[in-house]
Amino acid sequence: MTLTPLAPAQEDEYRTLDDCSDALRKAGLESSNLIVGIDYTKSNEYTGKRSFGGKSLHFIGYNSPPNPYQKVLEVMGRTLGTRAIVLLIHS
Repeated sequence: MTLTPLAPAQEDEYRTLDDCSDALRKAGLESSNLIVGIDYTKSNEYTGKRSFGGKSLHFIGYNSPPNPYQKVLEVMGRTLGTRAIVLLIHS
C-alpha cells in the first residue's frame, strides 16, 4: 500500500529556535494554550533500555543528562518563550 501525501512536502524554513520564535511572533501569536501529556506506561522502560543508556525515559538522577521528556519540554518552552503560561500539575 502506498500512501499519497495530501500536500507536497515543504522544506523547513527554520534553522534555529529563534527563527521559529520570530515566525510565531510575526504570525501574531501572542499566547498559546498548550496541553502536554506524558506517557507513564511501562514502555518507557523498554524503550529506554534500547535508546537511553538502559534507563527509563523518565529517569532523573544527580548529574545525569536530561531525559528525553525534559529535552522536549525545554525546547518547547524556549520556542514559545513568553507566549506560554506554565501550569505544573503533578501526578
